[in-house]
Amino acid sequence: MKTLYTICLLLIYVSGYSQLSKDDVKPLGLVSYLTFIKSDAELQLDSYEGQFKNFINEENQKIKSYRESLKSASDEEKKKIETDLALSEARISMLRIFRSDYIKEYINEKRVVDIFINQLNADMINKNALRFYRKINRYFTDDDAITGSNVLKYVSLVNELEAISFGSFQTDLPDAKDKNFVESATGVATLIGATPYAIYSDMKAGKKEKITGLTTILEGLKWKAITN
Repeated sequence: MKTLYTICLLLIYVSGYSQLSKDDVKPLGLVSYLTFIKSDAELQLDSYEGQFKNFINEENQKIKSYRESLKSASDEEKKKIETDLALSEARISMLRIFRSDYIKEYINEKRVVDIFINQLNADMINKNALRFYRKINRYFTDDDAITGSNVLKYVSLVNELEAISFGSFQTDLPDAKDKNFVESATGVATLIGATPYAIYSDMKAGKKEKITGLTTILEGLKWKAITN
């Protein structure tokens, strides 16, 4: 039942019909929480990149048009065209600065997620123990304090996870008009549908198989890399 609830919540969110918050997803557990911040970050990244390319193309078309107009313009007309040309070139420079800041923020937040997942996976494999995951998961599901010498080191990492703020990703670019929510929703549904069953469906599976399944799932919840 919790699995179905998770799927519904996340599909509603990525379909744009509701604005789910991290607090809404947190009680469902660590995997759902990581899934939410991954889908949120990547949806915003895709939207932003689309906006950036559209605006750059628009300004480049204007610049091309202005330069063509300068060839046949009168001296009086040239002053206005040259002003418009300079403004378009300035807008492109501004947009590139915005994108650079945005990408830096995304990479910094991605690093937090990667460190958390890599360390959790390493500890579970090294100790052949699910207790690391279970104790951290209880913090999300039941708001239990993270205790125990082996997991106390995760407190600061969990705090950084919860501090991830997507508001810092926003720029002066307007929202994109078109978002492929169907594709995003399908991806989230596939991920969530596999998640709980991979962990819990085979109750006779050995501890090693459970840890392998869980670490594979967590690996899949890392944010996508910036490719250009």
